[in-house]
Amino acid sequence: MSVLFIGCMSSSHHFRKGELLKSGESEINWGYSYTKVPFCRGATSKKDGFTQCEGDAYYRAIPNVSRSFRLGVRDEWWVFEGVEIGYQFESSQVLQFDMRLGLPKSWLGAGLEHAVGLGWGIGQLPDNTYFMDYALSRRWNKFVLYTSLRESLLTTQIVDLGFADITETNSDLYIHARRWLTQMSFGAEFDLGDIYIIPDQINVEILLSTPEVPFVGNATHKDATKIVPQLNMGMGWHY
Repeated sequence: MSVLFIGCMSSSHHFRKGELLKSGESEINWGYSYTKVPFCRGATSKKDGFTQCEGDAYYRAIPNVSRSFRLGVRDEWWVFEGVEIGYQFESSQVLQFDMRLGLPKSWLGAGLEHAVGLGWGIGQLPDNTYFMDYALSRRWNKFVLYTSLRESLLTTQIVDLGFADITETNSDLYIHARRWLTQMSFGAEFDLGDIYIIPDQINVEILLSTPEVPFVGNATHKDATKIVPQLNMGMGWHY
């Protein structure tokens, strides 16, 4: 199964709030979006180990479906106000695991909650993806507004994959060309209550990512630094 989710794309569904699940509580969430990915029309070249497009780039909208599982494991731990663990896979070939720690509410104003997360994703043959994020949210009864910021050191993309020369001082078969990715989300969650069959909550989220990340087998723009927006829809069940 892990071969099917080898982390060649970045995670793009971040339904993460500042509040964490209580110990013993769990959630299953499903997400859906169209992910716009750049394809290269024309020649490509290598620069500092990264593939770039010398011709024109065009886009295709690729549907992306995600499933995540969250579990609250501690209400209080050391200086943290909660501990939550979970995993998420996406049809764009992403499988990631993370742990989230609730930060003290005393650092913020009334009603605000925040948390920091650390995680890793199954990567390509040379390396894996590692990320850190921060989430902030405010709840009003059954309505939550949240925002999060994630910084990811991505696995070497297939488009950048290369083989190194094996020498006495270098036994690594692969060339490592790792891209940094910055993502910020702005979302709202609506609590529908515990009703049989239908979701307990729904999410609407806007995700901003920079720079562009190439799709499998294709190169990104030369010097691509633009911000790429994406609309995500989600639904979840709380247990």
